[in-house]
Amino acid sequence: MNNGLYQAYFGLRARQLALDAIAHNIANASSDGYKADQTFFRALRAANEDPLAPPKEPVSRSAVEVSTGTDFGAGIIRQTGRELDIALEGEGFIAVQTPAGRRYTRNGSLSLNTAGQLVTHEGYLVLGLKNGNNPGPITLPPGQIEINEQGRISVDGVEQAQLRLVNFSDLSTLQKEGGSLFAQSDPNAKEQAPAKLRVHQGALESSNVSSVGELVTMMKMSREFETLQRSVVMQTSDLGRIIAQEIGKL
Repeated sequence: MNNGLYQAYFGLRARQLALDAIAHNIANASSDGYKADQTFFRALRAANEDPLAPPKEPVSRSAVEVSTGTDFGAGIIRQTGRELDIALEGEGFIAVQTPAGRRYTRNGSLSLNTAGQLVTHEGYLVLGLKNGNNPGPITLPPGQIEINEQGRISVDGVEQAQLRLVNFSDLSTLQKEGGSLFAQSDPNAKEQAPAKLRVHQGALESSNVSSVGELVTMMKMSREFETLQRSVVMQTSDLGRIIAQEIGKL
């Protein structure tokens, strides 16, 4: 295979994946608790490291591939004044129960369902601590709700529950589900009590996406994609001309 075409193929694939991640970030720039996708490029050592490559054919280090991860950096905390809005300052997550199992979120836009249970904006049950350290749903009676910095919930001055706030030693094992949910992909990972985490009532953590930065990166990736496309067209045209010349000699 033409080595230049192979390099262009990897370059196009990498830029397309990066553009997809950027588009997802921009679409969720206003989603509370959203954590931005990051793209990581690395040079390929040899084509036969990739399952799509013909065996034993070297490729220049200018050929790249891209992988994605999550930027868990903090977003801006903004005040809302709503008593069931909470923002987390520091490392950690709110544990919630979904039909697919336990999940984790930084989106603290909460409410009470008709049964008086604390739920996320998607309707998932927010987990609290009961019977020691066993997690369970939080049910609150009517009244004035106060949530302190440790996540303890009181109604009319009487403590009712405590939010289950957790963290993990390796955040790379958390996989995104939708806009602001994370699933733990490592069955051996253990929930840990966050070392330094403060709960702010009446506030929400905004997305950590920089819209301006994402737009700048998108323009850069788009230009590189177009350049690689032109390279492919030129190389295929040259290849077609060479083939036609060789056929003409027969």
